[in-house]
Parts: sequence; C-alpha cells; structure tokens
Amino acid sequence: MDYIVCPIGIKRMGNANQFIFSNIYPNETSANSIDTLSISTDGKYINKELVKSRLTLPNGDIEIITEEFGEDGNDNKPATFKHTYTLGSITYKNRKDVQFTGETSWIN
Repeated sequence: MDYIVCPIGIKRMGNANQFIFSNIYPNETSANSIDTLSISTDGKYINKELVKSRLTLPNGDIEIITEEFGEDGNDNKPATFKHTYTLGSITYKNRKDVQFTGETSWIN
C-alpha cells in the first residue's frame, strides 16, 4: 500500500478535549482538509467511536483502535467501521476498515 506523506497540523481547541487536524498537500492544495476530533472526558470514545484498544508500540507510538456502526456511504449497507489511529512524535496515521453486516472480512 502506498502512503501519501503530507504535513499535518494538530491544534488543541482551548482546554477542551477537541483537536483540529489540518491536512496540507503542498502540490495539491484543493485536497487540503480540516477535521475535528473529540475525545470523551472518560476516554472511552473518539468522536462517536468506541475505543476498543490502546497499545504502546515498540517504537513508542500509540495505536488506538475504535469501532462504530452505521451505513457504508458507497453501498448504503449496514456495516461496522474500524478506525486505527497511530500517533507518534512525528507521525499520524488514520486507517479506516469496513466490515459489512453478515460478512467476516474487512475492506480497507
């Protein structure tokens, strides 16, 4: 799998448990985006996603896996969405996998 490497800005909104992620694509500014991520006060949710696991990787990065249920936007089928967030001192990755209801495999 190829990864796109681009600068990302992360800024906490005051003292709240909300963060703004700014994705910056120097060679394709029309693809720039801003996302807001909220962490529940008890740490059990990121946005509306239930935190299923939190792990410190051997290199010191933190991996957080969340799940939420909904409908897949492309196929309008009920599905489970799994997000894998990997955070490090100089890295941030967000992977989304989809498993349709009644299926056993995940699609990236």
